[in-house]
Amino acid sequence: MSSGMALMFADYLQQNFEDFASKRRLLRWRLLPMALVASDRKAAITLRFGEGLVSVEDGRQPAPLQYSAPFMVMTKVASAQPLRFEELKQLRVKGALRHPLGALLGALLLRTPGKLYKDESTRRRA
Repeated sequence: MSSGMALMFADYLQQNFEDFASKRRLLRWRLLPMALVASDRKAAITLRFGEGLVSVEDGRQPAPLQYSAPFMVMTKVASAQPLRFEELKQLRVKGALRHPLGALLGALLLRTPGKLYKDESTRRRA
């Protein structure tokens, strides 16, 4: 795992699994492999799941689901930053029509829990 994108997502997922029981519960489902592609660069990773573990692999490997967006949008996902609507519109999901539940579970895995935003907004107001 040598690419920056792979390291970012590995750290992001590890932190989410440590902080949020809901993310750990998602691993009980049989999640489909998914490729994450930075559409404006030659950067991609593939996530594979099994027995409560996630494997983050460099490069785009064959996977039934593929999420693609510009690199900066992917970076915001991996750093738990909220996405603006304009950024969200740039996200493309291949395989969602064929695997709608898999696409939904993948999105739940990648999205930052709303609790984080509530904690941050409370800190800013204090």
